[in-house]
Amino acid sequence: MGIIGSFQGWVGDAGDLYINGANNAGFTLNGASFLQDRISLSNVGPDIISTKSYTMTTSQKLYVKGIDIAGSFGAGQSGSRYITLRDNDNITLASIKLGDVSISSGFSFTINRNLTFAPKILFPYAANNWRGYITRIYIA
Repeated sequence: MGIIGSFQGWVGDAGDLYINGANNAGFTLNGASFLQDRISLSNVGPDIISTKSYTMTTSQKLYVKGIDIAGSFGAGQSGSRYITLRDNDNITLASIKLGDVSISSGFSFTINRNLTFAPKILFPYAANNWRGYITRIYIA
């Protein structure tokens, strides 16, 4: 038909909270920034907070996919560091202990109960900043 376009070939579904620039969850960012097709992590402790609520069942997970996600910690810092998932009341629902898993290409949270909540993904303090990109956040 002679139509020239720039379709990237991805289509979000009902479980996509964020995908390649489409902010379906209405995420607000603290210590991160929206680029055209991703979220850029570039601060000491970024937070990603949804303005919409979602329902998860015990058979589902919240997935965060990305590129080169990492946080650098300074000399002399000690203790366990966790990426946490919190609910509307700021209660921790799940956490991932850094050092036990590689999060470079993404990570997922498992919740052991049925729940409706507005997801808050909180990254721990990193003295030398977080870096990398988030390209998709979804429930499946």
